[in-house]
Amino acid sequence: MRKKLCKVLLFMLGFMGLTTIHSPKVKAEDWNQNYSVQTQVRKGVFTFHVTPSEDEKKAWIHKIDIAPGIKKNAVLNIPETINGMTVTKLGAEPDEEDPDMQSTLFGVGIETYHEIDGSTPRVNKIKTMTIPNSVKSITYYAFSGMDGLEKVILPESLKNLRYQVFYGCDNLKEVYLPAKMKKFSLYAFEECNKIEKLSISKKNKKFSVRKGKLLSQDKKKLIWILPTKTKVTITKKVEKINPFVLSRKKLENVDVAKGNQTFAKDGQCIYKKKDGRLAAVIVKNNKVKISSKVKILPEGVSVVGKEIKRVDIPASVVKVIEDWMFFEDAKVYFHSKKPPVIVSEYDGQTFTALPIFNKVYVPKGTKKIYKQWAKDRDGLEWDYLRTF
Repeated sequence: MRKKLCKVLLFMLGFMGLTTIHSPKVKAEDWNQNYSVQTQVRKGVFTFHVTPSEDEKKAWIHKIDIAPGIKKNAVLNIPETINGMTVTKLGAEPDEEDPDMQSTLFGVGIETYHEIDGSTPRVNKIKTMTIPNSVKSITYYAFSGMDGLEKVILPESLKNLRYQVFYGCDNLKEVYLPAKMKKFSLYAFEECNKIEKLSISKKNKKFSVRKGKLLSQDKKKLIWILPTKTKVTITKKVEKINPFVLSRKKLENVDVAKGNQTFAKDGQCIYKKKDGRLAAVIVKNNKVKISSKVKILPEGVSVVGKEIKRVDIPASVVKVIEDWMFFEDAKVYFHSKKPPVIVSEYDGQTFTALPIFNKVYVPKGTKKIYKQWAKDRDGLEWDYLRTF
């Protein structure tokens, strides 16, 4: 909820500037801040805009122009060296002073909340792209909207695959992850719904890949799954499931392997055995019935399947944690005569998360209690509160 609100505010503040092209911000300790020393190098239909490092040994390609003559199924070969400098960084630097003004490596403005992903007719003609192994850093949104791209081999020196680097690459099918990668954003490939093959360097010491799932090297942490998967089994070793990792519309079912000591499945729910903390819900006929085994509704619950129109919360749920509402604008049925306690996992703050704008139903005789529950949360009031 907070994430969506933030994006709405950003959109309202700067809609007119979505496609504005601006010079990248640079880090004084690495890159020369004198824009007069930036260079442009043309190779075929591509013009590379380059910022040199202070010692003029490294090159940062912060923008690539595409000429009108680009043909369908074009190949983009990003050079390893430019003017004797080694290319180590790609992408426009995110503008922190004006968050709405972000752009791709091709200088196209983006706004992901409204699905503006940077796709253009020229960008879409690039089918193949090679990135040199010298590249160690790729900024947010760099390759967003490359709808013609089908395969990505990330450079072996890349350590961090950032948020929405490949957002909205509609035809991306195959991804290779590099040896030195240590950080992987759950949203790096957001809205890349055709990825069907995932592989990783055998030299990578942080992650492993098994049957379309990205796991920690010891197989104990589930980090990401392919968007094309329809069934997933939580293996015996898995002890941690990343927030939202199972949130896939095409995913039809999730099972837990026998012998898993951490997680269990009951009905439509995957939960932690130790404390009854919900990890994922499986939507059936647009409904979710929370299992009576579940005691805690935390942040980051995965929603397996399509839109939820009704959710039933049993009396067993005694605690909800901050931004716990995974069901958006669905009808909510509380089955307990006593509302759950809202708690924070962070000292000194408790985010007010109540479904006051949903249609909410509570047991007969408890309406006053639930009204007081809302009032105690910063004086909130229900838009729609009924009994059943």
